[in-house]
Amino acid sequence: MKHLVTLKDWDRDTIRSLLDRAADIKKEPSRYRDAMRYRVLVMIFEKPSLRTRVSFEVGAVQMGGYAIYYDMSTSPLGAGKENIADTVRVLSRYADIIMARLFEHAKLEEMVRYSTIPVINGLTDFSHPCQVLGDLLTIRDIKGRLQGLTLAYFGDANNNVTHSLLFACPKMGMNIRIACPGKPRYMPQPAVLEEARKTAEHNGVSVEILHDAVSAARGADIV
Repeated sequence: MKHLVTLKDWDRDTIRSLLDRAADIKKEPSRYRDAMRYRVLVMIFEKPSLRTRVSFEVGAVQMGGYAIYYDMSTSPLGAGKENIADTVRVLSRYADIIMARLFEHAKLEEMVRYSTIPVINGLTDFSHPCQVLGDLLTIRDIKGRLQGLTLAYFGDANNNVTHSLLFACPKMGMNIRIACPGKPRYMPQPAVLEEARKTAEHNGVSVEILHDAVSAARGADIV
């Protein structure tokens, strides 16, 4: 059973396989209209979202499944009357997949610890893997490849999207440049940066932290 917690946990072949499947679903959606037949997705939302809810719910329905929206703000879990462990144990008996969009990454890790069904990270303060998988699919659709491309990211780099890009890009053979302010609170977390640089060295690509937008953009394939 595979969870999707962070892209650090997924190897290159797993990511490539998922992108291949996603591309095939886009090309021939009718082939997948029963892929989730009789399957139930429970979507736990602590942090509301338009796109996350609609994309997951529509995706489940279009593949023949069912999606249940679980709003933590109006639930016993959100009110503190039930804990994560008990909630996830119950959901594991009723449903087939859990997607959780939460503020704290530690809560997602606790869900994974007690779940007997796959858990998908719809967003936490540390990681946003679904966003970056969607980015990679779009880049590959437009550019025809990922290997050898250079992606430049601009802005506050101490966030979930930057961390997920740093885990994924070097793994897929992409160079990544982060252009951000030089103060530590705007920098990627050191452990994430260290992991990204190890992966980049292994795959013969680069991870750069820059503090000049022009330098970061120069020669980049994706901004």
